Amino acid sequence: MTALKSSLEEAYCCVPLIPLRLDLSRKVNHPLEFEEDCSCLLSLQPDTPASDAIEARKQRIMQEIVEFKPDVIITEYYPFGRWVLGLELLPAIDYARRQGSRILCSIRDVLKPPSENSRWRHQLGTEYEAGFVRYYRRAVELLNLKYDALLVHSDRQVVKLEDSMVEAKDITIPIIYTGYISTSINILETDKEYHKAKSADDPYIVISAGGGYGEFEFFRTWLPVLAQVRDTHLGSTGTIVALAGPLMEDLSYLRLKEICSVCPRTELRRYCNRFQELIDGAALSVSRAGYNTAFNLLRSHAPALLIPASHLSDQPLRAHRFDALGIASCCDPDARPAEGMNRVLAAMNRTFRRSMFDTHGAVHTLEAIQRILLGEPRS
Repeated sequence: MTALKSSLEEAYCCVPLIPLRLDLSRKVNHPLEFEEDCSCLLSLQPDTPASDAIEARKQRIMQEIVEFKPDVIITEYYPFGRWVLGLELLPAIDYARRQGSRILCSIRDVLKPPSENSRWRHQLGTEYEAGFVRYYRRAVELLNLKYDALLVHSDRQVVKLEDSMVEAKDITIPIIYTGYISTSINILETDKEYHKAKSADDPYIVISAGGGYGEFEFFRTWLPVLAQVRDTHLGSTGTIVALAGPLMEDLSYLRLKEICSVCPRTELRRYCNRFQELIDGAALSVSRAGYNTAFNLLRSHAPALLIPASHLSDQPLRAHRFDALGIASCCDPDARPAEGMNRVLAAMNRTFRRSMFDTHGAVHTLEAIQRILLGEPRS
């Protein structure tokens, strides 16, 4: 185990590929079409069409695999989605399998569950659910045919694969729950010294929204509620630390800055390099329910309220599971101010249970890879 970790650290390198993104302005007939329609991809390299970018990426991936001769290849999320990337990944996977490489898939705790209140459900009727069945059947077929194991970065006490995936019962390769996996220190902030220490004389509430893209309304809605709670429950020294996120649009950030400037004892920042420490010392954390935030909360003792982003399919399920298990409280994103206030106060007074859940996913992932490499050869 030690030798494997050492070799990974010493051999680490990053090979940049031409970046791609989804063109969410494209009209589609089902939300999952974004995962499989090549015309939904845009190249972020000027003057390079998406088709040319995919071909260049495919050639680079194959070149690296031929030269590096990996023992293990891990694809993050694929084939559970991003099928458009199969054009570049499948040739490399097939080649590597013939050379004896082990092929693993790595996913987070929640995939893409059908939404109970999606506009797509109302628009498509039974075809909405049928699309998810076809989608996951295709994923399972690829998984069983070309992969050796599935790594699920979750504690199965919290979220199991079948909670967010139809057709999970048909997976025939080993499914390994590693526990939650993340880094405890974020590295995007230039001011690396900034963090808040826990102090009874310096109580504060943290409000955050992950990357922050499209999250202006979240802050505008919840900052007045938190300001009232701060004034009534944290005393004259209480503050609010608002983390807008590095991806919040510049115009939205300027508007949010104006709001915070007239909200006493409210400190606005793009990002905090020591987010875990910031959460640990908070009188309350109010946030969305993304994977990384969930991991931070599992490692902390701070009271927490999750307000899932309804347009991100993983967050409502994760938030409600956390609430049911006593990891964090959950509030409907469309709650009225009075209900929001009640949920905030209830979260501050709730006793949470977190130490029983697995947050050692990084170590367990390495151990799982080692067991796979030392196991019986694939038949």
